[in-house]
Amino acid sequence: MSTSDFDMIYVPGEIPTTIPSNVTTPPHSQKVRFVLKRFEVKIRLPKISPKSINLAPTDTEFYMDTFKHTKKYMLRFPYPQNIKVNSQNVEATMEGEFLVVHLPIVEILDKMTGKKLRKKENAGSATQPQAKKPALKRKASSGPATAAEQPKPKKQKQEGTVGQKKNTQQLELIEQINKEQDEKRKERLEKEAQKYLFFDTKKKERTERREVKAAIRKKALEKKKELLSEKKGAKKDKKKK
Repeated sequence: MSTSDFDMIYVPGEIPTTIPSNVTTPPHSQKVRFVLKRFEVKIRLPKISPKSINLAPTDTEFYMDTFKHTKKYMLRFPYPQNIKVNSQNVEATMEGEFLVVHLPIVEILDKMTGKKLRKKENAGSATQPQAKKPALKRKASSGPATAAEQPKPKKQKQEGTVGQKKNTQQLELIEQINKEQDEKRKERLEKEAQKYLFFDTKKKERTERREVKAAIRKKALEKKKELLSEKKGAKKDKKKK
């Protein structure tokens, strides 16, 4: 399924009121892209048509289900780090068997202080330049200017305020936490895959052993039948003599 097919079929859905009993959570991953100012979700939906996908994210919560398909998947979770997104501007594409969803971030709240770390700039509310105050003219003095009357040198503004530095440090910390969570999630998925592979190989070995034992029993029964038939033939020959 190409990306253009999903773009044509995709229509913003709604969160259903009733949920089926045989619902499972699909394999997925999520990332916060601070530089691109967007939240990304990647969901594995093998052999599922885009027409069966119901994508209905809100500004504070992600939601997706495939209740129209025989495989009932549902993914629902609140956005991490108190993120708020613009659910009206969703980008959803199908990359092979993966559904990739991009949600633009509107704001991120700091858990400790509750302050906004990132805020979306409104294009309509353009700030008007403030009118400059008229400069006060100094009276000309006949004598030389004293030390008190001389203008004081202006202090150069330091680049970046303390608040901006804190915000950047907090964002870097959040990115580091996201990376660690992604690594842990990958390790967990790899362990689960190894576990499934181990049990699968054990199951195959058991079936092979059973087949070998069944073949041995079959051969033994055939030999017994041959011996019995030979004994019966020998008895008949003795009686004839």
